[in-house]
Amino acid sequence: MNLQENYKRIFKGKSRSNDGKLIEESITNMDPKADMLHQAISEAIFRIDENMNYKIFADAVALMLEDGYGAHNYDQFLDHLRMQLNKS
Repeated sequence: MNLQENYKRIFKGKSRSNDGKLIEESITNMDPKADMLHQAISEAIFRIDENMNYKIFADAVALMLEDGYGAHNYDQFLDHLRMQLNKS
């Protein structure tokens, strides 16, 4: 299954952002490593639970930050996340 099919399956076909742009298009404008990680995360979510609640996803991201990046990176991470989300 390719990235677009997997993404649409996981998120029930919600493939457009608020301004109507394809989400897949905005994703490919990011660093290639971000695209690869996005695909791996999407596949993992699909394998675990294709209807995963956003709170569970947020909990997993919090664990990743705690285990791998440390509290000194939280503000920078959240600032960059907000910037990326405001682009779409």
